[in-house]
Amino acid sequence: MTAVRTASILVLYPRPTDPDAFVEYYTQHHLPKVDNLPGLLSYEYSTAISNPDGSDADHFAFFVGDFANTDTLAEALASPEGAAVAGDVSNFATGGAAVATATVVRLDSPNERTAHAYLDAWNRHDVDGIVACFGPGGRYSDPGLGDSELPAAELPSFLTQLFALVPDLRLDILTLGATGVGEVSAFWRGRGGADEAHPEGRLDFLGADLMRFDTQGRIEWTAALYDASTFRRQLGFVPA
Repeated sequence: MTAVRTASILVLYPRPTDPDAFVEYYTQHHLPKVDNLPGLLSYEYSTAISNPDGSDADHFAFFVGDFANTDTLAEALASPEGAAVAGDVSNFATGGAAVATATVVRLDSPNERTAHAYLDAWNRHDVDGIVACFGPGGRYSDPGLGDSELPAAELPSFLTQLFALVPDLRLDILTLGATGVGEVSAFWRGRGGADEAHPEGRLDFLGADLMRFDTQGRIEWTAALYDASTFRRQLGFVPA
């Protein structure tokens, strides 16, 4: 199980005297300042907090901003941009604000773990390992197949030919994460094709895998997306 640790700042806003004015200022003026924080990876917020029964909660809004580590977070808070964000809070948060920082541990979902296992098997050229990531009836799509989709059970022949063509093919993961219920996207950089004239490899291209999973965390469909003409040109099959 992959665990990713990030540093986050958490802000809780008690109910303001004028909720509508809070939302307008927060979204139109405050968040643009937040966007300028150095090192900010992502953030999420809500101005619609309620109790489970739908009644008003004590807090009206929250904000969570994610940074790579505690040092990066501390530098952001101490920066001029951080000072501008902190100094702006009194302009809209009439109920005040409670601020905390935390180290957050994020664990991969079962689908993300399967996606990692799938791409790891690609980098090992483990044909059986790739196929094992698919559920019954799983299908594979690839620009090299044209408009066709291959049932997972028919993948071994395609993969064996591909790995024979590029024995050092590897996919370096750039990002991987859930994009919806039962869906994961992985963006990667394809490398390989080394020979005497190109010891570092002729291939260097970007691509992605869009994956959909069944309820057991197995791939039921995946589409590899990349520029097939670039792939063929870098391998020397078509003129540069």
